[in-house]
Amino acid sequence: MLNDIDISLLELRIGNSEDATVPYFELNNSGINCKIITSMKVNENYSLANTDRLIYLTITAGTTPPDEIYLSQEFTEIPNSQDIFSIQSDIFIDKKYLIDEYEHLKYDFANVSFSYTHKHPGEMGVGESVRVGTFFKTKVPILDIRGGR
Repeated sequence: MLNDIDISLLELRIGNSEDATVPYFELNNSGINCKIITSMKVNENYSLANTDRLIYLTITAGTTPPDEIYLSQEFTEIPNSQDIFSIQSDIFIDKKYLIDEYEHLKYDFANVSFSYTHKHPGEMGVGESVRVGTFFKTKVPILDIRGGR
């Protein structure tokens, strides 16, 4: 249980630019362009507080700060029910963050995490709230599919 709410991640899928489900991020000539689709369920204690509930999807690269960089962060409000719900996030990460001056891929994987918080973007303390509210974290390989590579 996290901040008086129990969230279960039921499914995590990555869809490439052709809408095929793949187990990696594809780096093409412009960057990573994909969809992340998740299914979650909110369990008991959902309606205890009358506050906003947000899920943040954060994608970083690198191992640990200060070497870790943020590549993308999306958020969505949790629906007001205890049913299973889905979130689809369209992700674009420009290749300039992923390749070096010699056109080599800088990172073998990206870190993907889901967090729960009451805080909205721009609110004081949102970064720490997202960090503390992380309930799922995984590494996703980056596959370089640029032409001639």
